[in-house]
Amino acid sequence: GINAEYGGQIVKGKVVEISEDKVYVSLRSTPVKAHKKKQEGKKDDDDEEDEDEDEEEEEEGHQSKDIGWCRDIQEKEKLNDQVGVKIGGYVKSFKDGLNVILSRHLTAFVSKENIPSSSLTNPEKKFKLGKSVKGKLISTEGEEGQVQMSLKLETKLKRFEDIAVGDVFVGKVRKLEKFGIFLDLKNTDKLVALCHKSEISNKFIKDVLNCGIEVGRHVKTKVLKVDKEAKRIYVGLKKSYFTDENKNNTNITTNTK
Repeated sequence: GINAEYGGQIVKGKVVEISEDKVYVSLRSTPVKAHKKKQEGKKDDDDEEDEDEDEEEEEEGHQSKDIGWCRDIQEKEKLNDQVGVKIGGYVKSFKDGLNVILSRHLTAFVSKENIPSSSLTNPEKKFKLGKSVKGKLISTEGEEGQVQMSLKLETKLKRFEDIAVGDVFVGKVRKLEKFGIFLDLKNTDKLVALCHKSEISNKFIKDVLNCGIEVGRHVKTKVLKVDKEAKRIYVGLKKSYFTDENKNNTNITTNTK
């Protein structure tokens, strides 16, 4: 039977009848035959056609789990370049945190640490099933490969004096040079950082201009050095810099303004 988990989800269905003001849709893996065939004068040929369609739908049903898993991976990979970007979805459930449906094949988890304290006084009322919520993507590599998002949106912009080694920001690629990448750091007072070519990846990067990172892309960065005299900020993009943070569910300083 239908349960609460259907709220807000996009599900596969089959239109079985259309009236002037309603559309009847079957959610069964083996759809009902034309709304139980209200019209009794159907031909036998129609019965055979419906049975053939039912068999096709049943075969598709056996493959749906595998296909869904593939789509889950594909959609998750698309999010890898969107860390720090605002995303939205629908409330699926609340248990030790918030589960948010991003798409038919992808769900994100919001830990209590990433939910505003004002929303935790009565979370069941605040996050009703199917309610639309917006936040920012903070990780696609959480525990067990879980997609994680935050409902906390930073508003205070950091100045150069506030930047410290170890800070994590989302950076938008501004310019590619042979020696490295210049990035606009989000949630800062228009600060620009440099990532040297040796800090882009754990693998050797021979040509920065053809390293797979394009202008305009959002990437996760970590501050490696702050040169106060020259007022320069140096960051790294290597995945190894963020391994421990993913395990500890570290908050990321981001803003997509």
